[in-house]
Amino acid sequence: MSDPVVDFTTNIDLDKHVCVDFLKLKKGGIDFGKTIVSNHPQLKGVSDRATIYHYVTDYYESQLKNIVKEQLDLSRSWREAEEVFFKNVSKLFRSDSWQFNKYACYLSMFNCNPRFLHNGTFQVYYKKESKIGTVMHELMHFKFYDFVKSEIAPKHGIIPNQNLWELSEVFNTIVLNLPQFQALSKKKEVGYPELKKKTVELERIYHQSTDMSDFLHKAL
Repeated sequence: MSDPVVDFTTNIDLDKHVCVDFLKLKKGGIDFGKTIVSNHPQLKGVSDRATIYHYVTDYYESQLKNIVKEQLDLSRSWREAEEVFFKNVSKLFRSDSWQFNKYACYLSMFNCNPRFLHNGTFQVYYKKESKIGTVMHELMHFKFYDFVKSEIAPKHGIIPNQNLWELSEVFNTIVLNLPQFQALSKKKEVGYPELKKKTVELERIYHQSTDMSDFLHKAL
C-alpha cells in the first residue's frame, strides 16, 4: 500500500474558528488562551467573535507572504522525511494502512496545533521551531486512533474519550522520542504537563510489551 500524501496550505477561516475555540481552552496543564495572547497581545481580554475574525483577517493581510514561505519550506522538508517516517510507523504498528489517502496540514498563525480526526486535517504554527516534529505528532495521532478503532476497541469495548485522548498524547510522547523519530524531528517530545506521571508509568509498560496491540491492551 502506498503512503498517504500530506498537502501543505493555509486556511484563514479555520484560524478564525480555532482562535474563538481555544482562547478559553485549558487542557492537560496547558492554557491555550495564554499561549495565543503571548503571541498576539492584541487579543488579550477579547471574546467578541467579530473582533477576533477582523484581527485574523488583518494579520493574514500583513503576514501571508511569511506564512506561505514557511509553508513551502515545510513542504520541502517533509518530502525529505516522509518516506522514513511512514516506514517507521508501519514497523511500529505492523500495518501500512491509513484511514485517508491524503492529509491536509494548514499553517496557522496560532500555536495551538489541533488535529481533526473526522477529515484528516491539522494545523501547525507557522513560527514553530520544529514543524516537522509537529507534523509527525499529528499524523501519529491519526494512525493511533485508526488502529485503536480497528484493532483494539472491538476486543476492549467502549473507551471513554478522555482516557483515549490521554493515552494518545502519552503514546506520542513515548514513541516520538524513540531514536528513529528523533532523527527526523531533532527535538525532544515534551507532552502535556499533567500527563508526565502517566507517561513515566506507561513508558515502562511500553518497553515491556511485545507489540502495539499488547501495549494498548495493557495501557487501557
